[in-house]
Amino acid sequence: MFFVPVALMAILLVIEIDFGWNVLALALEGVVVVLGAFFAKERSYRLTGLGLLLLCVLKFVLWDVWKLNDPRAPYLSLIGLGALILVAGYLYSRNRKALRELL
Repeated sequence: MFFVPVALMAILLVIEIDFGWNVLALALEGVVVVLGAFFAKERSYRLTGLGLLLLCVLKFVLWDVWKLNDPRAPYLSLIGLGALILVAGYLYSRNRKALRELL
């Protein structure tokens, strides 16, 4: 019964929140689910939260970036996203053993 409310909340956030802010709201929901899963010590909940974060990145790259009005905004957004992914990869490789136990 955990996955149905998470999916319904994600759909509601995409429908009700304005363009540009819905990705941030989905990412916030994903972070909340991951943090809650760490306290619950449930692997499937953590993977659900990580899936939501992956969904945010995919929606941002495939849809939202190309709808921005400023011609420089997509390039700057993708460079920022790439930098965040590089930092996350570095932190994962540095703390690989601890994360394997948690995930």
